[in-house]
Amino acid sequence: MINIKDLNIKYPDGTKALNNLNLDINDNENIGLLGANGAGKSTLFLSMLGVVPIDEGIITVNGIKVNKNNIDKIRMDVGLIFQNPDDQLFSSTVYEDVAFALNNLNMNKEEVENIVYDILNKLGIYHLKDKAVYKLSGGEKRSACIASILVQNPKIILFDEPTSYLDKKSKRKLIEIINSIDSTKLIASHDFDLIKETCTKVVILKNGSIYYNGNMDVLNNEEFLVEAGL
Repeated sequence: MINIKDLNIKYPDGTKALNNLNLDINDNENIGLLGANGAGKSTLFLSMLGVVPIDEGIITVNGIKVNKNNIDKIRMDVGLIFQNPDDQLFSSTVYEDVAFALNNLNMNKEEVENIVYDILNKLGIYHLKDKAVYKLSGGEKRSACIASILVQNPKIILFDEPTSYLDKKSKRKLIEIINSIDSTKLIASHDFDLIKETCTKVVILKNGSIYYNGNMDVLNNEEFLVEAGL
């Protein structure tokens, strides 16, 4: 599904964000992506979508190389849930936000409505369809963001700190939603409880490189996690 080989990315000041990173991700894997702040998690996500330019190395998604010529195809298959929902929601109402991508595909109104209503019902937020985005709670905003990605039926979904701004009840609902999604999922988070309940594999980044890539048992090894900067 995703193949990353010898990936190197530098920040404008010359600091290495990702350093010779190699990673293979298979279909329908649910991977928890861990690492201290600045370890490279968000940069990795943005590089998969062509937002952050690759200095060296290759990323392929479903056999398609990530570059400026293929980026539209890549973004049809890969959806990103931003850490801050306010960075992702920009329309007046929930319906308008969720329907935005479909409207850009020149689908007719009935088709768009059917898809949007189906997703809103699946996420339990149909009642919010006409609500102003700025009036939503943190959990409602997070659900609306997920809906706006799911309507595109992506094969891969990247979650960047999805429990940020959520209370316990909203977090529980989010976990249920994530576990109901039938896609390959990469979840970048400092929330070990979230990772334990939604993932089957853990990848840890440290200083822009893979520090660990394996099973979930590592989350019970406190000494190792401290060494990894967690």
